[in-house]
Amino acid sequence: MSEKNVVIAATCVQQAGPDSSPTEDASNVQCVDVESDQQPSTSSGWLVAVRAECYNQQVTFAFDVNEIQIFAENVEVSRPQPPLRISRIREKYDGVSITIPVDGTLSRPSKIKKVRPKPSKDGFKATLRERNGSMYLNEWLADVHFVVGDVGIFDSSERIPAHSYILSIASEPFSAMFNGGFDRKNEIEIPDVEPAAFKILLKYLYSDDIELDATSALSTLYVAKKYMITYLAQAAIDFLDCNLKADNVCSLLAHSRLFDEEFLNRCWKLVDADAERVLSSDSFCDIDFSLLDQIISRKTLVVREKIVYEAAIKWAKAECGRRELPDLPQNLRDVLGNALYHIRFRAMTINEFANGPAKAGLLTCQETNDVFIHFAAEEKPSLPFPVNKRCGLRLLSCTRFQTVLQGSVKKALLGFFTRMIYKNHRK
Repeated sequence: MSEKNVVIAATCVQQAGPDSSPTEDASNVQCVDVESDQQPSTSSGWLVAVRAECYNQQVTFAFDVNEIQIFAENVEVSRPQPPLRISRIREKYDGVSITIPVDGTLSRPSKIKKVRPKPSKDGFKATLRERNGSMYLNEWLADVHFVVGDVGIFDSSERIPAHSYILSIASEPFSAMFNGGFDRKNEIEIPDVEPAAFKILLKYLYSDDIELDATSALSTLYVAKKYMITYLAQAAIDFLDCNLKADNVCSLLAHSRLFDEEFLNRCWKLVDADAERVLSSDSFCDIDFSLLDQIISRKTLVVREKIVYEAAIKWAKAECGRRELPDLPQNLRDVLGNALYHIRFRAMTINEFANGPAKAGLLTCQETNDVFIHFAAEEKPSLPFPVNKRCGLRLLSCTRFQTVLQGSVKKALLGFFTRMIYKNHRK
């Protein structure tokens, strides 16, 4: 006769009184796995004896696979013994063992409390995570040191201990570095990484903890991409996405190679919608010429042209300072280069142009005269600058009663205020 695997969930039910409803006790859960290698005592099936704790009493149950007879014997009770109820019987034909969970119910599963290991008195940690975490920045057993940062770039450099085993199992670049057949070095220089960001990466590898802030998220993303730590890189991107605002969007666009197209599109939409704050932010002065040219050439900027001109002059003065040049009009024009021709002077009012660019000496006399003539003359001269205003963001139309806009009803409804045209302006 083939063996059967029977799973029986038994619960103890205590009757409070003849008229009261039974209450279930889901404590003292035990799951007993009984290996059955004995011959069947009867032709009806296997007989298995199991001991279980129920209301602090020792009870012996006998289960017959086919007839499921349940009884108790040798029970010493100081109070009435609660009746037993079979809540579920399920048979499995794997021919291995008989598993009998005791106590607990289907509607209220028993909760098994996990006992947290106590730290040993000798100072060693109890869990694997704690043991690995204790080795973070620990010189003990460290077989490699990283000299991270460059004084000329980050104003600091730091020697950081690490363990090649932890790093090798974390990423492919580290694995190739220590086990790829290259010359093994006990000290490795990483001049292009900020020390704080490298420590964040190591802490994640040692303990799974990620601690990001506004000052370290971007540099952490760089080092995570460098060493192909995918989860840390995604965590940094999510952090930057949640903290995306006009004050830092220029810094993020300056590192566009680190981001995917979807995130970059959100950055550019923010630049368009909140252009005035973006252009007046401190980070705008730190961008390179390529990004400056991209920003002020966008026709979708929602901003007055006077603000664009003032932002371009502010950037040019900062660039002259970086090149150690005096901020003379000619030097400002030189550092602006072709970006100057993306400024739409004709989109200013005549007063804004006369009191700003016309007096600054940034334009040549011919360019200044042509702009003034373009304001007043019927026959307008050609200008090297765009003459149309920036179109701003695309207008969106939201129509009410979309399901009834048919035939004559459509014409009647459109005569009322049934549509709203708005701009997507994020603040």
